[in-house]
Amino acid sequence: MKVWWSPLEIAQARLPDMPADKSAVNKHIRAKNWTRATNADGRPLAPRREGKGGGWEYHMALLPHRARDEIKTRAMRATLAAPVAARPVDEPSTHWAGFDAKPASVRAEAARRLRALEAAEETQTGMKTSVWAACHRVSREIGVSIGTIFGWKRLVAGADRADWLPLLAPKHKG
Repeated sequence: MKVWWSPLEIAQARLPDMPADKSAVNKHIRAKNWTRATNADGRPLAPRREGKGGGWEYHMALLPHRARDEIKTRAMRATLAAPVAARPVDEPSTHWAGFDAKPASVRAEAARRLRALEAAEETQTGMKTSVWAACHRVSREIGVSIGTIFGWKRLVAGADRADWLPLLAPKHKG
C-alpha cells in the first residue's frame, strides 16, 4: 500500500475530503501546516523528496480519515483482484498432489481465499491494526463472515506460504 504521497498524486487519486486539483491540495497542505508534522517518535511526516524534482512528500497519516480509508480500501481491492501465483516448480509438496486435476471452479475458489488472506495480511500491516480488524474489513469486502476468514487462516496455519493455495481448496465430500 502506498504510504508517501506527493500533492499531484493526492489530487489525481480524487480522495474523499481532499481537493482534486494540485494547487488546491497545496493550499490545503499550507493551511494544515503539514510540513511541520511529526509522528510520536519525532520523525517528520512530510520529508523533502530526494532526487530530480525535489518537493515534498506527505505520509498518509496526514490525510483526513475518509481519505485514508479510501486508500486502504483501494489497496485491499487490488490485492483481492491480483492473480495468484502458480504451483512452485522447484519445491514439490504433498499438498499439491491432485490440485491441478481439480475442477477450475475449485481452483478459482482456492485463489479467491488466498487473495482474501493476503489482503487481510496487507491490511493488518498497512494499517498497523489487529488481525481481527483486518479480517473483519476483508470479510465485509468479499461478503463472508469473519469466522470464515479465520477458518481459512486455520487451514494454512504452520504451512509454507507456497502451499497455501492447495490447502485453501474446498474439500467437497459427496
